[in-house]
Amino acid sequence: MGIVIFGTGDILHHFRKQINFSQVIYLADNNIKKQGTFLYQKEIIAPDQLLKVTFSQIIIFSTKYFPDMYQQLVRLGIPEDKIKSWYVFIGEMQNTMHLNPKISSWAIPKALGELIQRKALHTLLIMGASLDAYSILNLQDDRFKDLKSDVSFDRYSINLSNTVGVSCNLYKHCYTQKGEICSQNYDVVVFLDAFLYCDIEQCKRKILDTFTISPYVILNIPYGEFYRDWKLSIFLQFGQVEVFSYFFGQFLVIKKQQFVHDFCKIFVVTHKKCMQISNKLYIRIQAGAEGHQNFGYVRDNIGDNISVINPWINECTALYWLWKNVDCQYIGLNHYRRYFLKDNAKLLLQNILDEETIRLDMSLYDVLVAKAVVSYPDYRIGEAMQLHVSKDAYIKGMSIVRGLLAQRQPMYLKTFDALMDGWTFYPCNMFVMKKLVMDQYCEWLFSFLIDAVKAIDISVYDSYSKRIIGFLAERMLTVWLMHHQLRIKECPVLLIE
Repeated sequence: MGIVIFGTGDILHHFRKQINFSQVIYLADNNIKKQGTFLYQKEIIAPDQLLKVTFSQIIIFSTKYFPDMYQQLVRLGIPEDKIKSWYVFIGEMQNTMHLNPKISSWAIPKALGELIQRKALHTLLIMGASLDAYSILNLQDDRFKDLKSDVSFDRYSINLSNTVGVSCNLYKHCYTQKGEICSQNYDVVVFLDAFLYCDIEQCKRKILDTFTISPYVILNIPYGEFYRDWKLSIFLQFGQVEVFSYFFGQFLVIKKQQFVHDFCKIFVVTHKKCMQISNKLYIRIQAGAEGHQNFGYVRDNIGDNISVINPWINECTALYWLWKNVDCQYIGLNHYRRYFLKDNAKLLLQNILDEETIRLDMSLYDVLVAKAVVSYPDYRIGEAMQLHVSKDAYIKGMSIVRGLLAQRQPMYLKTFDALMDGWTFYPCNMFVMKKLVMDQYCEWLFSFLIDAVKAIDISVYDSYSKRIIGFLAERMLTVWLMHHQLRIKECPVLLIE
């Protein structure tokens, strides 16, 4: 089968000597005056006549009108995998499928701007390639001339220089840490040129990593055989996928389905039988369940778990289980004797945190924590710990944890030292936050905590001192929150005797 060329203007004329017209069956054009005439010894037909023609590919020889011509062919019933742009066609012939910087710097941002306008998107997080790589200096660029004034771009990259896009007023915020973006909300996350820096499975994981911060994801995929696997169907697992075609390829616009079935779950950690809170938000979880009586609660020894090291790290085995096994939008951790209250008005179970309050609070804050413990002026945090555990346990635990932190997470060492030499921290590992934010915290915490357990012999200590690693882990929530400067609300706690 041969090919059809759609568009008979200046671009076709420019490349006429590079095209083997013996492979061309027909030319097609929307200009009625050209239809029925011949050019380069080929008949020019109307596009709707293509339905009567058998061909392997149809090549659109237009840049300015490419999106409209592409949609015209799709509406006629032409399979999308048979449609190519002239740029890809010529590039494949010449074995030079590298984007011409002068053309791509104009076409790709312009197409993205049109898509943003069409979908009425206002807040965007750009990941992967940066817009300033396409010579975009600011949002007043001609390629974005039709965007509304309230459209804003943020940027995330782990290798991001603090000056990228800032000096030219392109990005409102630039982020380098996952924890910084987890608490944000956008209309869309744009993975620009993802095909250049990751494979399909890596791209899927990146979409999942940012799943709760935007209802939409946009990917740009070039035309060409090399990128044929990056097709609409493989992204349907995330939701509805819409294709927006432009000169170099396609934008896949993913409208995410609601993966999370629950708005919020608050897990009540216990090691013994306890009462069930009537509110459906609250779910009892048995920490250190491995080898112990089954109370009929959720147990932290099923699925991916570290239940066996509970004697070392207390409720952190339940925290690990939540990280690996629970799916919800917001997640919380309370204790069987400690519950967050909505306010200080009533110190009663009837006044514990409910969904309505959580929805309101999480629209204003990133994390809810227990009211901070303040030891000033009596003891600093590190000194206060030594009042309850043996001196040897404290010294060895501190040495192990601080050493692993310096090795695995050196950026946090200064914050950790400041906390231990300070006067206050958020106690009990109690919180409510986005599950995505908790995931980032747990990824950080367990990068060193499990190895800390392996490095210490607790058999020589009393029952309380055996928990030294867990007590240090309890302080780590404050370290992580301080480092990322999240918006924090301190909640009163109801203590049940």
